Amino acid sequence: GAGSQNAPAAANAEPVDFDPSRVGELVEAVGQEAYDSLADMFFQDAASLLSDLSRAITTNDLALFDRTLHSFKGSASNLGMCRFARLADRLRLERLDPAAHDAIAWELDRLSAIRNPGQLAHAA
Repeated sequence: GAGSQNAPAAANAEPVDFDPSRVGELVEAVGQEAYDSLADMFFQDAASLLSDLSRAITTNDLALFDRTLHSFKGSASNLGMCRFARLADRLRLERLDPAAHDAIAWELDRLSAIRNPGQLAHAA
């Protein structure tokens, strides 16, 4: 289709977890503490969004599915979480694929562990 001309290049580009220039801009604008607080809110809000995603899949609610992944993408992009934002955007095309929930949940856990390495030690 007309919109898929750039898809192969985008699919082959492996984005970084955190875009250093975007994170740097945010930290410069609001300070490290405020950025950390925003990131904390992102991970706290993720539980509610994951519930919405699960509900969308089980009730075949395509509008909720798309809206939830769009929210994930926007929040992640704002915080410089490139790989997660791209994943959420790609999953929007999957149309109620049950694997979308697991992919998002797994990536959230992975990002949270990268961001807070001590969390893994507390879980053990």
